[in-house]
Amino acid sequence: MRLSPEEVQRIKDTGITGAISTYAANSRFGNGKKSDVTLIMQMPVMEPVELKEPDATSVVYIQYGRDWKRFPPDARTLERTIRIEPMAFAPNQTSVMVELANGARQGFGVTWSNQANLGTLAK
Repeated sequence: MRLSPEEVQRIKDTGITGAISTYAANSRFGNGKKSDVTLIMQMPVMEPVELKEPDATSVVYIQYGRDWKRFPPDARTLERTIRIEPMAFAPNQTSVMVELANGARQGFGVTWSNQANLGTLAK
């Protein structure tokens, strides 16, 4: 999977650089206005974290240890969340679940491996 030029530019706009491994979950959840989220995870999470869903905009969330930063920081968000948590039955996997308007959650799992498909983000 390759990042689109728009996605690469959004990531570059955060100021980070370095090697990346891409994992695609290009799913559309719900029927509302379109929002895009790019998650940049450096490691599996050790405890559940909830990030605000964007409100008809595009955001990048970057993991810094146990903390997360949203870019742009002033992006409109909803009360609904994206829940990221470890999978107890699979220590090399992380669950990412998007809260739908009806309160249900839908999502996917990320498998962590030592054999990543690495690319490079250059400024």
